[in-house]
Amino acid sequence: MKTTVDDGEGSIPAYRGYLGVSNRTFLDPELLSAVAIEKGPSSGAVGGGAIGGVVSMQTIGVDDIVKSGETVGLRIRGDVGGNSASPPAVGTRGGMLMGFNPSAPLVGAADGMDQPGLFDFEGKFGSVAAGYKLDNIDIVGTYVRRKEGNYFAGTKGRSGFSEAYTACSGCPIWYRAGGLTHVRAGEEVLNTSQDSTSYLLKGDVRLSEESTLKLGYVQYGNTFGELMPSVAQSHNIIGRLRCQRLRSTV
Repeated sequence: MKTTVDDGEGSIPAYRGYLGVSNRTFLDPELLSAVAIEKGPSSGAVGGGAIGGVVSMQTIGVDDIVKSGETVGLRIRGDVGGNSASPPAVGTRGGMLMGFNPSAPLVGAADGMDQPGLFDFEGKFGSVAAGYKLDNIDIVGTYVRRKEGNYFAGTKGRSGFSEAYTACSGCPIWYRAGGLTHVRAGEEVLNTSQDSTSYLLKGDVRLSEESTLKLGYVQYGNTFGELMPSVAQSHNIIGRLRCQRLRSTV
């Protein structure tokens, strides 16, 4: 799969430990105006080299903010959400703990079972977008701030862990999951938090009836829970990312 943002390359490689390298696209959904998905090999200019398909994303433009017939537009949005908590210290254990005694009972991590109250809003989001239209120039800018804590798993359905097993004498004890999740019912799910800030600035300059110069700048920064395959089920890990994207076309 190939991912593009405003007709330019939109993914970067990320090291995944035992799983090798994967491509990721970092873009706040509040900056999106449209998404098109094309399945299979693509012969288009944007999808050149793609075999599995192309995901084409377009960021918001001045027409998404400024109403028809107007010259200035402003959009302000925000919300709050619950069922989450601030991420614990790096290295905090979660789920069922492993040991070296096969006859020992299953022991859950000491932390992670204190669910937040109904009105404990750890999740917050806000954005401001403004657009301005002139005869030959269109400008749009957006600022997005998003903060979400680790969410808590549900308490319904199958959950928990069953019997312990070990691969050899003296090897660590592992536990087989008794449900569809690797965490306990109602437990904080580690590495699901994020704290991001995004900026977007775009401009269209109409040089003539046949030519338009398009300029764009996107910056995305995030401190987030990282799901590394080797420790994803037991430790809290924090990753930090900052990426910038410049794009100009005529």
